Amino acid sequence: MSGVFAFGAWPPWGSVNHPIQHIASEWVTLNTSGGTTVVDAQDLHGLLYDPSSREHAQFSYKVPKSWDQTTVNFQVEWSATDSTATESVAWGMRGIALGDGVAASSTATATDVLVSDACQAGANLIYFAPEGTLTLTNATATDIQRLFFDIYRDATATADNYAGDARLLGVTIYEDEDKREDS
Repeated sequence: MSGVFAFGAWPPWGSVNHPIQHIASEWVTLNTSGGTTVVDAQDLHGLLYDPSSREHAQFSYKVPKSWDQTTVNFQVEWSATDSTATESVAWGMRGIALGDGVAASSTATATDVLVSDACQAGANLIYFAPEGTLTLTNATATDIQRLFFDIYRDATATADNYAGDARLLGVTIYEDEDKREDS
């Protein structure tokens, strides 16, 4: 990606919505102490995605005016309940950019982008999937105000052979900006 610099945005979990169909099954909190109560242990919050279907979550955020309106990169942060080094999870994402006067019923028709990340042997490890480059529907329209994303685990993909629940901990969006200020 070219531009003056890249901006990383972490969508707040409060902005994550479940679409009407095929939602991620449940919100979970994982205590990293292994189940015992330890005051200093980190709690990880996320959504569970099962190994038998394609489940989704959606989020959006207001885009800075300095975004160059090209592609965005995304990186999935996730964990596994228990895994081996031979298993992988496939995460998919698509998005749409909306601005003033665009129908709220517009859909993200851009090509979905899948990234696959290999598990490592063990339980409750955090994984950072390789970055995927996403072209957003409507990204070149004028007066873009908000980016909407749909993220899912594609358990039906050949690249996904992990038999357990995958926990989506977060997604970082990297966008190029073509100016240093947001005016």
